[in-house]
Amino acid sequence: MQGNAALQLGSPERAAKLYLSEAKQGNAEAAVRLGTLIANREVSAANYGSAIDWFKKACASGSPKGCHNLGVAYEYGTHCLPKDYVEARAYYLKAATAGYMPSQYNLAGLYANNHVSPANDLEGLKWVLLAQMSAGRHQTQSLSHWVTQDLAGYRSRLEMRLSDAQLREARILAEGWKAAGSKAKPTKFQPPAFTGGGD
Repeated sequence: MQGNAALQLGSPERAAKLYLSEAKQGNAEAAVRLGTLIANREVSAANYGSAIDWFKKACASGSPKGCHNLGVAYEYGTHCLPKDYVEARAYYLKAATAGYMPSQYNLAGLYANNHVSPANDLEGLKWVLLAQMSAGRHQTQSLSHWVTQDLAGYRSRLEMRLSDAQLREARILAEGWKAAGSKAKPTKFQPPAFTGGGD
């Protein structure tokens, strides 16, 4: 995308204009990148609209990153959204089922932290294992070390609450899982465009 080149040259305003043009034509990746510039306050929402609106458009167009960014916003209650774990789970699940590793791990975190009702630690562990499998295949990517080492402690927290039989079942579910619409294992990991933060 032309916006990428403008951003690399240190011109977020020029990049935003180019992303805006492409996003209006239905380019989901451009919508994510524009939303990210707005979310990070590199360009003005007054000029380009709400980051959340662009993430929603991207998600609706099938972008796992767009869905993930919405999950983050709802989980932490940022960008004028209320903290809503039900909405966070729904958006993470859309991206996670497409094989998006950051959403798989964040989804597991909702289960590990008892933010999902009804509780389902086995399902939570399945998502941790899937995220770690993906991270193991892409160790040079951002967040892979964090997920592989389980630095947030999600896996250990979930495993403590499961029986040996449930631990085996979670592993079987993870090993047999395929990304939605894919004949292969989870799709190639890409680092998230937006990880949360202030309003």
